[in-house]
Amino acid sequence: MTQMINFFAWDENLRLVDLPGYGYTKAPVSVRNRFTTMMTQYFESRECLKLVCLLLDIRRDPSDLDRQVVELLAQCEVPTALVLTKADKESGNGRTNRRRLIAAELGFEASDLYLVSAQSGMGMDELKTLIRQEGRRR
Repeated sequence: MTQMINFFAWDENLRLVDLPGYGYTKAPVSVRNRFTTMMTQYFESRECLKLVCLLLDIRRDPSDLDRQVVELLAQCEVPTALVLTKADKESGNGRTNRRRLIAAELGFEASDLYLVSAQSGMGMDELKTLIRQEGRRR
């Protein structure tokens, strides 16, 4: 679990930032609250922020914290891509149904959610393309 902000260079002009996993259930409430504060400050103060990829497990219903983060991102006017991870763990119909349900719960269109699997590589090229495009927009 990420407990601090980590920066990674994608190329000479693009950086990826890994923020703490705010919903990690084994972290004490005090630690999770610190994560939420850290994320809020980051989103509000980063003028060069181009895109936030919010990673959600396709097998889990959105939590209250997920909804709060989506709302925070909207309030901060941060472009957001909802990325459903572990998509290979669901069948084709299961992916479609879960995508629709999660999108509806978070106020998105199903087509706005990206399905990915780090294990199988599903959807990774599409997500990388999105990150490159958004990272280069002015």
